[in-house]
Amino acid sequence: MNAPPSTPTGREVPRLHAPDLAEFRRRHLKPKTPVILTGVASQWPAFKKWDIAFLRRTVGDNQVPIFPADSDNYPVLHGKPVHLSLGEYLDGTGAAARTDTDNYYLAQLSIERYLPELNGDFSYPGYLGKGDAYPVFWLSREGGSHTNLHFDTAEVLFAQILGSKEVWLFPPGDYRSHYPHPRIGHPRISAFNPFAPDTDQFPDFPMHAGYHCRVEPGEMLYIPFHWWHHVRAGTQSISVSFFYRPRFAWPQWFHEKRTDRIYDREIRKAVAAPTPA
Repeated sequence: MNAPPSTPTGREVPRLHAPDLAEFRRRHLKPKTPVILTGVASQWPAFKKWDIAFLRRTVGDNQVPIFPADSDNYPVLHGKPVHLSLGEYLDGTGAAARTDTDNYYLAQLSIERYLPELNGDFSYPGYLGKGDAYPVFWLSREGGSHTNLHFDTAEVLFAQILGSKEVWLFPPGDYRSHYPHPRIGHPRISAFNPFAPDTDQFPDFPMHAGYHCRVEPGEMLYIPFHWWHHVRAGTQSISVSFFYRPRFAWPQWFHEKRTDRIYDREIRKAVAAPTPA
């Protein structure tokens, strides 16, 4: 599905070239603001090696799960996956030919479990510590992909390897003004689409607070925890994400826990509230 062009008006996400840890923490980790890091992922072997032909040769026979998407093309990761080889997914052959895989997405795939051959082609970024970090793999086919507006409860470093991805980001705020999706039934997914904003249906959405960027090959986007983000690729794309729960000094840890409690309370209120007619 080719994504239509957008006319973004959000704030620009800054770029920072290969900062040291102290600079990254001072400018972005501590204040919790997004940034695109350059000169980091572009040094990995993956940046030079990974393309569709390389994946076919190296991991094309590996069995992987692909997940169904809802009608808005959001990968429903708690849905029932289809298992097939990576080559079949890429080529639309075998099991892919017997399934409507246009409505499936190879999303958030554990590299260690499913694609261990790729482990040596990247390194763990040192900006958020190692902790419980784990790398996951995203692969969009020619038609592109969407991951609808949602937030994570971890810090994320999102590295783009092949193709580019366009991203809208919104800071945490009033939970209900971000319109948790009534149909998907997941409290961290929004019904709002910043690429096609409908201010009549969603009048309270804080569009004015949004940041917009395009992550190019070799770049890495830092997404702070609890920041809403909508990601789309218009064509073939390979990405790697790292999810972290970094260690903080006590005041920052307390702030995280307090924010988690606020969100949990607001989620319970929203889920318990009757759906508007």
